[in-house]
Amino acid sequence: WIAAANNEDFFVIHEDGGNVFGERKFLARVGTPMKYYFVAMSGGEENSRQLAGVSAVEGVMKSPSAHEFSGATDISALLAKDASGNFRLAVGDATGAQRTLDAQIPINEKSIVVSLQAHSNWGGWTESFNPDAAGQILLYKPAVPAN
Repeated sequence: WIAAANNEDFFVIHEDGGNVFGERKFLARVGTPMKYYFVAMSGGEENSRQLAGVSAVEGVMKSPSAHEFSGATDISALLAKDASGNFRLAVGDATGAQRTLDAQIPINEKSIVVSLQAHSNWGGWTESFNPDAAGQILLYKPAVPAN
């Protein structure tokens, strides 16, 4: 759940269904009706990038397989600054101000951290770590159309 300015609420949806063309990530605006926005797609045994041996991390592509988006954390309040350039959230704040600040920031000004596990990316230099996937941490900046 992502709280945004103007009392808007959003859900981050990570598909985890073994889609052969890749797992999808959506952002959904809460309302009646709900509105869904396609964000990203990754992996999949029949995905053209996978079949071509393409990977975001050089030299680790093993074989086409599923990818998995996992987790979404709104870090907007942690990065918010006032007009003087000072961080708005105090170090060590335990008052709940982070959630209040998160809810004041418009969705298109958000910074959301997302992790991606690429189960096709466990070859090359990563093999010495015996992984089941190479991971990536991504920073997502929404671009949601107005209503």
